[in-house]
Amino acid sequence: MKASAGRYGLVWWLQVLLPFLLSLFPGALSDQIRYSIPEELAKNSVVGNLAKDLGLSVRDLPARKLRVSAEREYFTVNPESGDLLVGDRIDREQICGKQPLCVLDFDTVAENPLNIFYIAVIVQDINDNTPLFKQSKIHLKIGESTNA
Repeated sequence: MKASAGRYGLVWWLQVLLPFLLSLFPGALSDQIRYSIPEELAKNSVVGNLAKDLGLSVRDLPARKLRVSAEREYFTVNPESGDLLVGDRIDREQICGKQPLCVLDFDTVAENPLNIFYIAVIVQDINDNTPLFKQSKIHLKIGESTNA
């Protein structure tokens, strides 16, 4: 009986504290911003204006220190313009294999006040790989009476 009472007390405290803690960081949780790009874009190609899409003022960017927070930095943020830039070559097949949808999810962080923004970039296939066939030649025989 005591174990369930202790668990109930913990749940009650989480229900009380969580909304309070989230209220201390207004805007820390936000919607996801989505972009779509073709694979193999050149380094420093513009994906989109992240500052504008997040509703941040360009003149506040130096103080806000807007940056990408990810293990592998496929993207960077231009500190003067707020543009999201391609930071490294993106090979869709290498990253996602044969998955039909290739999405790179990452966070961007702005300071003063602290905001975390969730970004998703859909990487589109550009058919850059030549097709492979089992046979180099295929012989077809089509009769004269076949309908076209």
